[in-house]
Amino acid sequence: MVGCRNSRHVEDNARIAAFDLTEEELERIRTFISQYPTPEGEPFTLERTPGSRYRNIMKMNLNKA
Repeated sequence: MVGCRNSRHVEDNARIAAFDLTEEELERIRTFISQYPTPEGEPFTLERTPGSRYRNIMKMNLNKA
C-alpha cells in the first residue's frame, strides 16, 4: 500500500514502479508464487461470509457495547 501526504510523495511513489523485469525474473516470481495456495474469491467476500475460515481475521461490531 502506498500513501501520500504531499506532492513530493506522489513523485517518489511514481518512481517505485519505474523498472522492468526480464522474462526470466518474471518466471522466477511466478514459480515462487505458485508454491503457495491462494484463496479463491474476493477478499472482502471471504472475510465477511458467515462460516468462512477467513472471517476470524476480521474484527466485527467493535462499536457495540
